[in-house]
Amino acid sequence: MVKILALISVFLIVGNTISFGQVRTVTQLELRINIPQKRVCAGEHLEIDIKLTNKGKKPVVIDTGSIGYVTTFTWTAESSDRLESGMLSSIADQGPYYKPSFIILRHGETYQKTGIVVLDNAIFGSARVFRMTITYGQFRKFVFESIPVWRGTVDSNKVPLTIEKCSG
Repeated sequence: MVKILALISVFLIVGNTISFGQVRTVTQLELRINIPQKRVCAGEHLEIDIKLTNKGKKPVVIDTGSIGYVTTFTWTAESSDRLESGMLSSIADQGPYYKPSFIILRHGETYQKTGIVVLDNAIFGSARVFRMTITYGQFRKFVFESIPVWRGTVDSNKVPLTIEKCSG
């Protein structure tokens, strides 16, 4: 019985290492966002300053098109009798004809870009304070200039943002 339990324990540990070890969870990359506008109206476009930095010692290959593949808005609202919370996530579909845009980030280098998010009136109908994050994710195995493409996910910092219902 002890041998069977030991074998099951080893299998669970090795199984988790095999299944979860395929995608890196090490924080070699740091994703930061900044939103210059802290208050916006539903229906408007939101500009986001995005920076992805290689914090590791070795060069890393990233796909610039996978930065922001998930955009998430969370909120919490408290009233006298209850606590409300929620989350809205948008996942980009790269489709079958997507062509990656690989670049190499050396130690300490940062890739910067400006992203645009459309704040749909139907989704952001009531005024709230949200906390916004974006995610960089790469799951396919690629090699670019003899360097394997970094695989895994990295979430950005959370940035507060007020989205209001504005007349117009």
